[in-house]
Amino acid sequence: MPESKAKIYHLTRSNLHEQVYDVLKEMIADQRFNPGGSINVEQLTRELGVSRTPVWEAVRRLEQEGIVVHTPYKGIRVRELTRKTAIEL
Repeated sequence: MPESKAKIYHLTRSNLHEQVYDVLKEMIADQRFNPGGSINVEQLTRELGVSRTPVWEAVRRLEQEGIVVHTPYKGIRVRELTRKTAIEL
């Protein structure tokens, strides 16, 4: 009887907004944006080579997590994080 080998599956994320979320969260953790500093969505779209939709989806998720604050007509700002929150990032 031939020996069977288990097939190994390599999964990659197919959701662009998930990838943008990860990159944006990493940028914040690496202090690319200062606490209280603004995030320019248009600039991010150009830098990452994506449309605004995945960037906005990532921003909304970060807002739900309390990492950024979105104020209509004023923009998106990185929340000033406590030491504990920064370490968790």
